[in-house]
Amino acid sequence: MKRPIALPWVLFVLALAAGAATSLHLALRLRAVRSDAALAVAKTAQANDTLRQDVRELRAANAELDVRLQKLERQSLALLASKDELELKLAALAERAAEPARSRVEPARHVRAKQSSELARSKRAPRNTAKRQEGG
Repeated sequence: MKRPIALPWVLFVLALAAGAATSLHLALRLRAVRSDAALAVAKTAQANDTLRQDVRELRAANAELDVRLQKLERQSLALLASKDELELKLAALAERAAEPARSRVEPARHVRAKQSSELARSKRAPRNTAKRQEGG
């Protein structure tokens, strides 16, 4: 009898060994990918938590800035009101200051006019008094 050929069995064993090696390789790659995915999920969760914390801090800072902005707007309005009030007071004071200057100028003109007329009378008066003395 002829001995059976071993080649098919060798090929079968080589195929099984190749399949096992490929399965082992793919299983290791799958484990590495899963651990990378788990690590990525953990990093994403951590980054998400960090971002949430940052958002909370930014919202709190925004609320503080809103309060400061409202305070500064109120101060600005108060300063504008004070400015308007001071401008009105300044205009009133300027008018008051202008009135005495006008009243000082006008009486001074009248005084000068009176002095001029009195000077003119006084120059005429001695003549008149001299004529009166002669005539009287």
